[in-house]
Amino acid sequence: MAGRDSPEPAGATLNFVAYLCRACRGLLVARDSRTVADSDGISADATVIDYSCVHCAARYTLWRIPHAQRRDGRVTTEWRERWSTPVDELRLRSPWVFVTNASAVEAELYRELGPAHILRNRPAHAVARRCDCDDVLFVSGLEAFVVHLTWRGKPEADPRWPSVEGYASLDEFVRLRMEPDCAEYGDE
Repeated sequence: MAGRDSPEPAGATLNFVAYLCRACRGLLVARDSRTVADSDGISADATVIDYSCVHCAARYTLWRIPHAQRRDGRVTTEWRERWSTPVDELRLRSPWVFVTNASAVEAELYRELGPAHILRNRPAHAVARRCDCDDVLFVSGLEAFVVHLTWRGKPEADPRWPSVEGYASLDEFVRLRMEPDCAEYGDE
């Protein structure tokens, strides 16, 4: 079952489907496949396939989940697909909350980026924001960035603005930024 944030099928032939990265439109390549045992023993096991983008290295996981249905007195199994990314598994704590207006926040970021800014030509997707200031978490491929938006609606002349803190992964963001923010905010 493809969702709004699912990678897009690039084309299909008999038993081949190519998927494109939602961040940069690069080709996704399967890196690992495994079977997850069914817990109830009734339906078939799920298949899990890990993909990564050949261009930006973004990672995706495709879950092929069996769905049993009764038809004409027989049980048939249909396969449903669900995509997940590391963002899907992110658990935020106060003062961080998920953004509800990602496209508007992303548009503001791109309005503020001057020609020499470090994020100028990078695809960045808004994920979360601090509820008490203008810090926003963006992801680009595997990397995460906390950007302090100025909300001026125009390019900043100084390439240091909007300010950026870079993290190699969402896990690093959680460890080095979100957890200290939570302690400071009082959310233990």
